[in-house]
Amino acid sequence: MDADAAHNKPVAQKYGVASFPTIKFFGKGKENKGNPAAYDGGRSEQAFIDFLNEKCGTHRAVGGGLNDFAGRVPSLDELAQKFIDATTDARTIILSEAAVLGKEAKHYIRVMEKITEKSNEYITRELKRYTLYSLPSTPG
Repeated sequence: MDADAAHNKPVAQKYGVASFPTIKFFGKGKENKGNPAAYDGGRSEQAFIDFLNEKCGTHRAVGGGLNDFAGRVPSLDELAQKFIDATTDARTIILSEAAVLGKEAKHYIRVMEKITEKSNEYITRELKRYTLYSLPSTPG
């Protein structure tokens, strides 16, 4: 908004906008209503994205895609690492532990089941597939 325009002066004053550019983040929810967070970070795309990811709890990357943390749950990452490091027999026990963790563990459980069924070959194949589809295409 143009903070110098006469019809915007009351809003600019209410939120402490005194110079251009001023960036304020208005979060969702009653606790944030009327209490915007001031942005005082850098002006690069990465700096804006980092700020928005922090405020919104998202995992966006430059360009609009998702970063490597999207869809991940740190406590479940630890369990997944424990599963990968375990012997075949111990993996069954870890899988049963994961089964009671609820909805957010669903994807982790599915991958653990596939590894249990198909062995570590599943991991190798999926990593190759991920690498193939995540590489930028070259003009040709």
